[in-house]
Amino acid sequence: MQQLFAQPTTEQRPEDLLAIMRHPRTVMTFSDSGAHVYQIMDASIQSYLLAYWVRERQAFTLETAVRMLSLVPALAWGLPERGLIRPGLIADLNVFDPQRVAPSLPKLVTDLPAGAKRILQNADGFRATIVSGEVVLDRGEPTGALPGRLIRGSGATAA
Repeated sequence: MQQLFAQPTTEQRPEDLLAIMRHPRTVMTFSDSGAHVYQIMDASIQSYLLAYWVRERQAFTLETAVRMLSLVPALAWGLPERGLIRPGLIADLNVFDPQRVAPSLPKLVTDLPAGAKRILQNADGFRATIVSGEVVLDRGEPTGALPGRLIRGSGATAA
């Protein structure tokens, strides 16, 4: 059986979701993406925004959606050197095809220690992810390059 079932816990009316997404204090960001490896964790928020709300519904322009996924979270988390492509700033990039970008159907994999299961969800339409000028993902496959580093926003507390 290769079927995915979803059971929303609340009514999800598109007009309500759109109003929330358009609110000036909304940050389209990420989930705990991996903390609950055997449950759906909605790690597809970004590709869903681009595929459904931009391409299918045309509720946002592509430029607005990219800003929602880059500059807005960077400012919210106190990372002023991120979120824009500009000389002197850190620019990690995703190269994607706006006509193909979409979340892939999640699949169950057993690649954790002792054969434990987790849900893996990739995205379609992404050509590359570039971090510090190096391609780290090429068509969804890791290249082995690991140029990234831990960053903390201005509101982070030292551990």
